[in-house]
Amino acid sequence: MSLLRSAARRLGLGKFRYWQGTDLQGNNFFERPHPEYPDEWRKNKRYVEYYETKPLSDYNYQSIPVQWSAWLRRTRREPPTLEELQKDYHRQLRLQENVQRLEQEYQAEKLRLAASNESNLLKAPAVDRSRPARGVDADSPAQVLDASAKKGLPANEGGVDEATAARAPEIAKNLGLDRRDALEPGREALEGIAPTDASPAELAERRRKQDEAEAAARRAEFGETLVCRAGLAERELTMHTPTAQQNEPFKGKEAGSQEPAGWAPSAPARRR
Repeated sequence: MSLLRSAARRLGLGKFRYWQGTDLQGNNFFERPHPEYPDEWRKNKRYVEYYETKPLSDYNYQSIPVQWSAWLRRTRREPPTLEELQKDYHRQLRLQENVQRLEQEYQAEKLRLAASNESNLLKAPAVDRSRPARGVDADSPAQVLDASAKKGLPANEGGVDEATAARAPEIAKNLGLDRRDALEPGREALEGIAPTDASPAELAERRRKQDEAEAAARRAEFGETLVCRAGLAERELTMHTPTAQQNEPFKGKEAGSQEPAGWAPSAPARRR
């Protein structure tokens, strides 16, 4: 059968009159001219007959060379030759070898870098954690304040550190707990601080009542402002509201004046 097929292909008999070539797998390609446009090659019918019988789902362009697939899609006019197909096949083999070589070199480089990093970690000197870190002075002010804070200070001196203890009189004054020992002689009269023997709790209660009185005064002032603004708004609304006399021009006329002459009883009869 193969001898008859090869003889028919050589002599150009039957369907082999339209035979155009074959690929390296033995698939045959044919081209039938269009009956109405024999000179228009883009209208010709091009198809392939596979060497092996396959199901229809396996008939795709990936199983044939790209040169023949371009010819079937009519993006290439002339069919490829066997020499062109063999040259492209050897090029693909060289490309695959280069890719495998590059992958092997990449894996070897990864292993070499991992081994060098591990050796560097093993050779690194041990860190002495008993010594302070570089750039930090053992007697720096920050460490002194930290040590004083850890030791603790009395509550009447701030209770945290030296800076807070220095601001303790100001904080006590803002809270209503006047520090008598922090005032210089004669400053009581200048700052308006009346001498008193009240306890800190009583002073705090006085400060709370004073704050409540000031808040009530502010609320009363705010309420008067709202009442004043409401009165102004009501007066403006009254001034801009139109009265009945102002609406007189817009009143509708009487019903009798709206009737046209055709509706009057004295209107002449219409002709029929």
